[in-house]
Amino acid sequence: MRKRGAKRKRTEKDKDESEKPSTSSQPVKAPTRAKRVKASKPKPEPEPEYFEDKRNLEDLWKAAFPVGTEWDQLDAVYQFNWDFTNLENAFEEGGVLHGKKVYLFGCTEPQLVPFKGENKLIYIPVVVAVILWIFSCSYILHFISLSLGFILTWSIIQDFFFLGTRVNHNSQCSIDSWCILDMFCICFLNIVPKMLEVDSPFPPSDKIGINSVQREAEEIVPMKQMKMGWIPYIPLENRDSQVDRLKHQIFILGCTQRRAALKHLKIDRVKKYEYCLPYFYQPLKEDELLQSTEVQIIFPAEPKPVFCEFDWELDELEEFTDKLILEEELSEDQKDAFKDFVKEKVREAKKANREAREARKKALEEMSEETKKAFESMRFYKFYPMHTPDTPDVSNVKAPFINRYYGKAHEVL
Repeated sequence: MRKRGAKRKRTEKDKDESEKPSTSSQPVKAPTRAKRVKASKPKPEPEPEYFEDKRNLEDLWKAAFPVGTEWDQLDAVYQFNWDFTNLENAFEEGGVLHGKKVYLFGCTEPQLVPFKGENKLIYIPVVVAVILWIFSCSYILHFISLSLGFILTWSIIQDFFFLGTRVNHNSQCSIDSWCILDMFCICFLNIVPKMLEVDSPFPPSDKIGINSVQREAEEIVPMKQMKMGWIPYIPLENRDSQVDRLKHQIFILGCTQRRAALKHLKIDRVKKYEYCLPYFYQPLKEDELLQSTEVQIIFPAEPKPVFCEFDWELDELEEFTDKLILEEELSEDQKDAFKDFVKEKVREAKKANREAREARKKALEEMSEETKKAFESMRFYKFYPMHTPDTPDVSNVKAPFINRYYGKAHEVL
């Protein structure tokens, strides 16, 4: 007899076997052991980088525009990190510029100086400081001490004050005591005049001189015409403050002409900046150039112009001209034209000298005593950069001469 349900059991068994993974086709992998991760050594933390705090007047020398420097040489001026700590220290307590209103302008002096084993032409930046002040007479109460051989104690002074004074029950002094006190003040307190040093209310000059060997005539023009002017310098510690509330003590000669805009200017206009000199007129001191008898001659001859200097007191025009012809600087057929040209230049120079003397005389007559004292007390200080391992040593080329208008500095630092 056939058992029922055997076919169903056989079918379920085959199904279970088919669902089991085949051991022959896919061998069972042994469980892998996890790798140990080695602990990495901690990286050393980078050392903190420290930056030196900027000094309060560190960029002062750069803020002063180098007047008269060729535009294409400005980068050569700033290629070195020049050290002007001597200028900064001058504003500290005990320095020559401390507590004073100072006007600064910059310039450059091309000099051949040794640097890294060879002589190089270096554009040396120089800063000139101008101080003007006036003396104001004020009156102060000055105590005149008694010429006695002993010191008055308070009790003696008190007895002196209240001698013969009637005192009421409320311990109030009568009018007699105040009369005696007034007499004491008159006797022992004296009003004495004192001369006080006060900053000058005006800058050294508001003009710029334009002159060069190539230019026939000197020009004195307002600073504004060359986009220059005295502007206040704000120290680093005050740059977060409201500018209009600051009391400015340092003024620099700045220029707002942008280098990028030079290509839009005429060549003659650009060249004017290279021939600029800070102008200063000292009416109390006779200008040496006013007494000069020399004239610069630029005669437009062919094939090249004639450049020379003629002294109308020392040179004789006929001999002077013949010498130029002998040296082949001037042709024979241009002799008369050259002589007429020189005579005209001499007349112009004499006229300019005469007008300058008259202007000086008039200026002195109209000048107030206060302004005269300001000019008399004026001081010029010339600052050169300090020597460092990264900058050339300029100590051997220092000179007190500033320019033809300012003359020589009172002190070179």
